[in-house]
Amino acid sequence: MALDDGLRARLRRNDPEALATWRRIGVVLQFARQHEEWRGFEPYGNLGIVVDPADPNPLISDEYLNLVARRQVPYRTIARSQLSEACLAGFQAVIATEVTPMSAAEQDILRRFAENGGLVVSAPAPFWGNAPKDQPYAEVTLGKGRVAVYKDPDPESLARDLRDLLSPEQMGVKAFNVPSVITYVSSADSGKRLLIQLLNYSKWPAEAITIRVNGTYKAARMITLDAPPEDLEIRLSEGNTEISIPKLPLWGGLLLE
Repeated sequence: MALDDGLRARLRRNDPEALATWRRIGVVLQFARQHEEWRGFEPYGNLGIVVDPADPNPLISDEYLNLVARRQVPYRTIARSQLSEACLAGFQAVIATEVTPMSAAEQDILRRFAENGGLVVSAPAPFWGNAPKDQPYAEVTLGKGRVAVYKDPDPESLARDLRDLLSPEQMGVKAFNVPSVITYVSSADSGKRLLIQLLNYSKWPAEAITIRVNGTYKAARMITLDAPPEDLEIRLSEGNTEISIPKLPLWGGLLLE
C-alpha cells in the first residue's frame, strides 16, 4: 500500500491526526483480511457492456462504465474481441454503442441475441436502421426482443435512460433512495450468495435505503467497518427479495444467502 508523501512525513513526526489515520487504515486492512473470500466472488450483472481494449480513445468507454455504475445498474464487461453467441448467453441486455464500425458478423450476433429475447443498445447499423431525427433513440422489435437505436449516443444520456430501458428482471438488483451511493454487486455459489457493496460519498449518512433483488433469499446480513454484523428483515414478494437499510454512514456490505 502506497502512502502519500504528506502522510508519511507527518507519521515520522508522530503527528496525532496522522497516527489516527494510520490506525484507521490498519482497521480497514484487517477487515479485508477477515473477508478475503469476497475476492473470489464473481461480478454480477444481467447487462453487458462491450468494450474495445484496442480503441485508441478509451475515454468514452470508460465514461460509460463510470456513469452506468453511478446509476446503480449492475453490469459486466465484454471484450469486443470475445463477442459471440456463447459469450452473450448469460446476459439479458447488452450495450454495444462503441462497436463501431460494426462488422456484419458482430451485427448478426447481436441480432440473434435480440431475436431470442435480449435488449441491444446500439448506434445506427444497417440491419436496424437509424434513430428518428426528433428522438434520442428508437426501439425496434426483433423477434422476442428489441434494439434501442441511438442517433448520437452519449454516456450520460444513455446511463440515465437505462432505468427505463431495462425491465426489473434485466436489472436484477435495484437500489432506491440512493442519490449519493454507488453500488457494486458480486455473487458466489451460482448466485446463491449475493454481495451488494454500498459506498456513500456524501458527508451525511444515507438513510432509508431499499434494495430489491430478483430471486428468493432467506437471510440478509449488513456488514460494516464500525459495528458488529446485523441481520436485517427480509420481505418476499412475487419472486423478489426486498431489504431496508436504515442508515449507511460510509460503506457497507449486504450479504444475501
